Amino acid sequence: MTDQVVIETVASPVRGHFFARCTASPLSPLLREGGQGGGRRHQLITLVSDAFRRQLWRRTYKGIIMKPPLHLWVIGIASLLWSAFGALDYLMTQMRADWYVSQFTPDQLDYFYGLPAWVDGAWALGVWFAVLGSIFLLIRSRFAALAFFVSFAGMIAATVYLVAISERSPADLIGPGAILFSAVIVVVGFLLIWYARSMRVKGVLR
Repeated sequence: MTDQVVIETVASPVRGHFFARCTASPLSPLLREGGQGGGRRHQLITLVSDAFRRQLWRRTYKGIIMKPPLHLWVIGIASLLWSAFGALDYLMTQMRADWYVSQFTPDQLDYFYGLPAWVDGAWALGVWFAVLGSIFLLIRSRFAALAFFVSFAGMIAATVYLVAISERSPADLIGPGAILFSAVIVVVGFLLIWYARSMRVKGVLR
C-alpha cells in the first residue's frame, strides 16, 4: 500500500520556531478518516508507541524545510572571502609566484620553503577544506560542519608545529603579530564549526 503524506505544524525545540514537517506514514489513512473529529485523531496519535514516535520524529526532523536566515548568507560570503585569501596565500607560496613572494625576505622564504611535507599537507587541508565548507554553507549542505572540522584539524596541526615544534617561531621572522594572527585563524575556524552545526540542528542545512 502506498504511504500517504501527513503534514503537521509543530513547534521546534530550538527557540520556538515553527516549521512545517512532512513525512510518509502508514497511519495516514486512519488519521485522514479521523480528521473530522479532533478527539479520535488525538487518540490515534497517543496510541502510537514511544519508540515509533521517536523514530518518526527523527525521520521527520531530518526533512524539515526552513527559510534560510539572512545571517547565513552574510557569514557564508564572509567565510568564503576569508578562506579564499588563505587559499590564495597557500597557492602563491607553493607556486613561488614572484609578484606574491617578493613581499617576503629571503630568510622568511627559506623558512616557508623548508617546512616539512606533513605541515604543507596540514596547511593545504586547512585552507582548501575551509573554502569547501564555505561553499557547502552557501548551498545549505549539511556537510559544511564536517568540512570546517577537517579544516580546523589541519590548522591546529600546522599551528602546533609553527609555535611549539619548529626551531624558529614565526614571531622571530615576522613579529608578534604572527602569533596573534594564528590565534585569530584558530578562533574563526572554531566559530565556523559551531555555526555550521547550529544551522544543521535548526534545519537550515539539509
